[in-house]
Amino acid sequence: GRNQEVREQLVQQMQQLSLRMEYEKARVIRDRIHAITQVQQQYAGLHSNIANADVIGLARDGQHACLIM
Repeated sequence: GRNQEVREQLVQQMQQLSLRMEYEKARVIRDRIHAITQVQQQYAGLHSNIANADVIGLARDGQHACLIM
């Protein structure tokens, strides 16, 4: 549902961190974007015959968490 919105928010956050020269933090966000993209592609490929389904994914890294539904 909101996958594109979450992705856009992460891209904006990554760009802001990069502008502030916080490259390590930007790299972490970049890796999260990549992981989300991979999960979405795998799910789309494996379950392309399902018309309607909810999927929940949770990733946590220290104080940061990402929930995809």
